[in-house]
Amino acid sequence: MPPLYAVLAVVAFSVLGYALGRRSRQRKPGNAVASLPRELEIFNQLLNASQDGFVLYKISADGNSWSIVMCNARMATMHGYTLGEMRALTVADLDPSAKNPGALRSALARLRQHGSHSGEAIHFKKDGTPFPIEYRGTHMVLDGEEHVLGVDRDITQRKSALEKLQSSEELFRRIIDTSPDSVLLVEINIGAAWKIVRCNQRTAEMHGYDSVAEIIGQSITLLALPERTDPQARPFLERIQLERTFSGETMHRRRDGTTFPIEYRASLLVINGKEHYIAIDRDITARKRAESELLQSRKLRAVGEMVGGIAHEFNNLLTPMLVQASMISESRAADGELIEQLRPIKNAATEAKELTQRILTFGRHTPHVRERVDLCVITQDNFAFIRHTLDRRIQFSVSSTAAPHWVEQNRSDLNQIIINLTLNARDTLMEKLTQPVAEGWTAYIGITIDQVERQRAGFAPLQWHRLTVSDNGCGIPPQVRERIFEPFFTTKGVGLGTGLGLATVWHVVTEMGGWIEVESTEGSGTEMSVYLPAAAEVAAPFAPPVPVAITAPPAAQSPLPRVLLVEDNEQIAPVLVRVLQRKGYTVAVLTDGLAAWHCLNEETVPYDLLITDINLPGKTGIELLQLLRKKNLAMRVVVMGGYLTQDMTDQLNVLKVDAVIPKPFEISDLIAALAVNEKCGSS
Repeated sequence: MPPLYAVLAVVAFSVLGYALGRRSRQRKPGNAVASLPRELEIFNQLLNASQDGFVLYKISADGNSWSIVMCNARMATMHGYTLGEMRALTVADLDPSAKNPGALRSALARLRQHGSHSGEAIHFKKDGTPFPIEYRGTHMVLDGEEHVLGVDRDITQRKSALEKLQSSEELFRRIIDTSPDSVLLVEINIGAAWKIVRCNQRTAEMHGYDSVAEIIGQSITLLALPERTDPQARPFLERIQLERTFSGETMHRRRDGTTFPIEYRASLLVINGKEHYIAIDRDITARKRAESELLQSRKLRAVGEMVGGIAHEFNNLLTPMLVQASMISESRAADGELIEQLRPIKNAATEAKELTQRILTFGRHTPHVRERVDLCVITQDNFAFIRHTLDRRIQFSVSSTAAPHWVEQNRSDLNQIIINLTLNARDTLMEKLTQPVAEGWTAYIGITIDQVERQRAGFAPLQWHRLTVSDNGCGIPPQVRERIFEPFFTTKGVGLGTGLGLATVWHVVTEMGGWIEVESTEGSGTEMSVYLPAAAEVAAPFAPPVPVAITAPPAAQSPLPRVLLVEDNEQIAPVLVRVLQRKGYTVAVLTDGLAAWHCLNEETVPYDLLITDINLPGKTGIELLQLLRKKNLAMRVVVMGGYLTQDMTDQLNVLKVDAVIPKPFEISDLIAALAVNEKCGSS
């Protein structure tokens, strides 16, 4: 309340009281009271024009009653009375709490001691409606009697605005406290620690604290890393002062000292003349993991495409080796010494063929489709593939129960689990091999597969297949064990690990509806067990592609069947020509798919058999066959391929190919395909 009103009121009522008393003493019998001086009229008008209520109370001798002597118009209208009605009231009619004599005597004692008193109270209007007021009471003595001058202000609108403000603040506070992101208000102190002024509960949870009380008042270095908080690290301060609002990514620190990535948006604020910034931080650990997995997936896809191309060329190299070795064996069957010398060549080429097939199976990009597969077969295939990456000092074994262990999962996901767990075991053994070990110790990796019944909260199936990878390496320290499945966490040196191997395993296993259990003793080894739901039905085990016979329209036979061989590899074509000629075929050779189409389309004497590679210049083998079928040229077709994808196989089935031979192949494979072909042609 402006002090002017109080001073004005005191002066006005004092002068008014003085004038009334003086007039009363000067009044003669029978004479009317003369009109007030001009000055008093001015004061009276001033008081009646005020937006505050002025009232003069007369205190009874015992102090238990305060009667209204006079008031201004605002005091009357504020309470819903007329001026005449007001003069008949006491303070208790306006403020029911004054009906208590003790309360009035206590208020009077304060006024006598201090001269004045101010505060807030609830007054009531004539109709009983309560409303808040702000008051100031001043003690005075007029003509030897105690009075109290009161100045009252209706603060209903102020209270309403304050309540709305408080409600808005409460709503804002609740929004912040329930936000899924961390919200921080930080005071910027140049040359000193930046202090956390306020934060929400999410901030505490995200950083591993129990409550905000543990954070508020602390330096921001409690949560953020130096590049964001160091007073000497000017870039952050300069940028926020220049741009006012900006966003970025950085690392934060949890209570246990671990770090994690966040995305933030910071804005500069000035509060009470001091610079602050408010930051909204979001934990992006999951997003970073997803981005890394996507990047890894893209890398694997690129590797798979590259592997396919390399395998195709490698198969082209192996094919003439196997075919030529078979031809020599057949022609010199009586030469036992020569046959014995050829055997290692054939065995090495055959082993290379199997290795190439495993590489293709691993590197091939396939849709994320679940299929029923035998976990034992998948494990053995993967282990046979990666065993070449194991140090020769490491012994290994794969064992399982006799029954197939069917699971309905994506084949590529299972490959990731097996390979990552095995390589993780290999790495710990390699570390231990660099340390002094007990006499007689031998590095060992064991993989076992069995079926168990397990009831676990949150998991429906009772039957589970358990894949266990164990090693006798370094083991996992307790403080590390809790974090082994965290993305980017690794105990390996720089460049030796991404920290995504076990995190990927955990993610994939969880998506499959299973879980992982870890048993480890530091210094003795680790056992990781993956539990996967058992499939309800048995599916046929996966087998590599074999020559497939598909019924084709009958073709005319001649004493010397004519064959068109389309093969661009200069090492394979001559070998196949010799094999076919030995079997009685007349062979023509082309190295271009487009040239082969022109030959077939323009040839007056049709060929009996087309043997073509898939990957050809000009036109691919599939494009050549599409033109052939569109033209309705009647001939039998055998397709060779060093890299046959599922999509290629589906197209070949649609094109009604008589036989498919995956490279590399031996003479027996080719003869078998031709035998099936001849049977189809004569039927």
